[in-house]
Formats: sequence, C-alpha cells, structure tokens
Amino acid sequence: MKVVLRVVFLISFTAVATLAAGFNWGEQVGSVLELVMLQRYNDAYRICDSVLAITPDDIDFHYVRLAVLQAQMSDYESYALDGQKCVSMAESVLVRVESGLAGKPPRDEVIRLNLIKATILGGVGMTRAKIGGMLTGIRDAKASYDLYRSLRNHSSLFPDVLYGIGLFDYYVGDNLRWIPGLGLQARRGIEYLYTASDSDSPFRNAAKISLLWILIEQGEFAAADSIAASMLRGYPEHSVFLQIQSRAVFGARQYQRAITLGGELIDRSLKRQPVNWCDVLSGYQLMAASWLKLNDKQKAFAVAEKGLSYRIPSDTLRIDWVRKHREHLKSIAETCQRR
Repeated sequence: MKVVLRVVFLISFTAVATLAAGFNWGEQVGSVLELVMLQRYNDAYRICDSVLAITPDDIDFHYVRLAVLQAQMSDYESYALDGQKCVSMAESVLVRVESGLAGKPPRDEVIRLNLIKATILGGVGMTRAKIGGMLTGIRDAKASYDLYRSLRNHSSLFPDVLYGIGLFDYYVGDNLRWIPGLGLQARRGIEYLYTASDSDSPFRNAAKISLLWILIEQGEFAAADSIAASMLRGYPEHSVFLQIQSRAVFGARQYQRAITLGGELIDRSLKRQPVNWCDVLSGYQLMAASWLKLNDKQKAFAVAEKGLSYRIPSDTLRIDWVRKHREHLKSIAETCQRR
C-alpha cells in the first residue's frame, strides 16, 4: 500500500503537462501552461475563468482550472488548506468527463477524455492520500495507472502515457525489487521517464521534475544538479527546480554551494505573493544543516534561530512540511547548544 501511495504523490505533475501533448489544445491553454511554469497561478486562473464565463460547459477549461490548483498545491504543499476543495473540483470535472464519454463521441474524443480522466484520477488520488484518505487515494492511483496502460498504444499519447506508467513502474519496482523481475520494472520506469522528459512538448517539464526527485532518491546528485540547472536557465524563478538543485548539491556534499542556493530559495520565496513559507523554511533548514556539516555550530544555530523567528500565519502552520521544516530547525538548534 505504501508503494502505491508514493506513486500517487508524484502523479499529479502530469495534470498540467499532459494538456500540451497529443492534441491541439489551442493558444489559450498554452498560455495557461506557461503561466503555471512561471508560477503565476492567479493569472492562470483569470484566463480559465474568462473562458468559462463565455463557455461554461467547456470540459477542457474545467480540467485546466483543476490542473492549475493541483500545481499550486504541489508548489505550496497546501494540501491541508486546499485539498478538500481540490477533491470536490476533481469530482465535478470527472462527472463532466463521464457525461462526455456517455454521449458516444468520435474515437479521438474518447481517447482525449480518457486521458483527462487518467490524469484527474492520479491527481485526486494524490490529494486524497495527502489529506488522510489513503485507501481511496490508492484506488484512484491504480485506476489512473490502468487507464494510462490502456492508452499506451495510441502514438499521439506516447510521451504522456509513458510518464504515468513510468512513475508507477519505478516505485513499484524499486520498493519490491527483492521480487524477481521487479528490479527490471524499476529500471524500465526510469527509462520511460527519460523518454517523456526528452519529448518535444511541455510535458517534458513535468516529467523532468519527477525524474529529478527520483535521481536524488537514487543518489544521482550530479545528474540532478545538471538537469535542474538547465531548467533554471529557462525558468530562473522556478522554486521547484531551485529546491531540487539545492538538495542535489547538499547530497553531493557541496555544502558552501548548498548554503548559497538555500539563501536564494529563501529570498525568492519571501518575495512571492503569497509567501511560500514551506520553501522559506526549507531554505533555512538546508543552510543550517550545511553549516552543521561544516562543523560551524555557531552559524548553524544562528540560521536555525532566524528560520524559527518568523511569525507564520496560523493556517499555514497546518501545512505538513511547514511543521516538519520547523521541527528540523528546532532539532538543529538543540544539537548546536549541546557541548
């Protein structure tokens, strides 16, 4: 069960990216995708709302709007705050998708609607698991995977389905590699993710994010650093790629560089509206841990205390990773005070 849950946490990255591949979604959808990559979520919502005000039954833009919310929650880790809203929105869009399928549309439309359904199931499964609905989250993740597999023979969807299948194959194979054959499944999953991330659509951006976290899990820090750096050249303000790069250099024991990148993450996150407190505290935790690795307890303590000094809104303190980063900073501060 834990294996499937880990897949669910990453599968939501497909939600925005899948829109751009396989079918012609139009310039307005492309504009929304670009705004999401720039982390300008309010502007992305405005485009969706302007379209839905004119065509309220447009399934594509109901799905796009859901995908924006999923991307925003993943960025801010705000599942405790926005998770139930996301589940309700996803259920509403799924009703529209099922209604469209029941109308016996042309074959290409059936394929497109099933692709939307697969990504919605993956995203809502992740959200349910994050907010305590583990069993339903696992059910939705498995349904998403099965639907992706049913679509894999459609050449126009090739990179899209490889992404969803690759994530599942990697995590199942990696966690159950003691079972004969599943180690090969994990390696195949990584190969699928590389193929998806090298595709010629914006899908590759989401695939790269998932691949990067896997590379860090695997201890491939140099590769993760290199890929994240290349993405930051195209999206220099993208906090997810900066977060990944900072973790990669820390894993590679480049602690001075990790301190620099952690400081950049803090500065960028404090300037965002709203402030991304999860990333702010992550930056402080990274810097404090790096100073501790360099045996400078005085600086590690000062950084940890600074990170803990912020007055964070009470609702933001409900976010799991905000609490975890604060706990890590408290632990570092206590370690530094010991003789």
